[in-house]
Amino acid sequence: EYVNTFDSESILSAEQKSPPPQAQATKSPKTGPGGVRPNAVVFKPQRLRILEDDVSLAFVLEAVTDLTLGLRNIISVFEDEMNHIVEKVHLELRSLFGTYMGMVLVLYILLFKKTINGSRSETNLVRQFIVMLPSHVLERPEVDLIKRHFSPAESLGVDND
Repeated sequence: EYVNTFDSESILSAEQKSPPPQAQATKSPKTGPGGVRPNAVVFKPQRLRILEDDVSLAFVLEAVTDLTLGLRNIISVFEDEMNHIVEKVHLELRSLFGTYMGMVLVLYILLFKKTINGSRSETNLVRQFIVMLPSHVLERPEVDLIKRHFSPAESLGVDND
């Protein structure tokens, strides 16, 4: 007689196995009658024929394996659903990020164009103001300096001299 944990494989294949030496029941301070702990499962080879012939026990042993297979299938279905949901959320987040980046890009392009157009209009206003300045108040070198500074040919790299 030896102490073994309960699983269907060890009960059904107990005829073929010899009990390992470490599984022998040993007396300890917390043992019950016969030197076996009260919460231990004890395998008795003489009861093996009863275990094999009992229909209810065979059903229970089959149900345990069916139950573990069923739980594995349920877990795999949940994992498949979870992976599908995570992939869907990832796709939605990528599309939202792409939309956000597109909007930011368009906004900055429009802002850049508006800034360039605003600076050009301000430059034209300054040129018109310079043209309207009374040149008879300024001296000739000052007028030439202002014209050279604000002339469009200067911005193109052409020398006025």
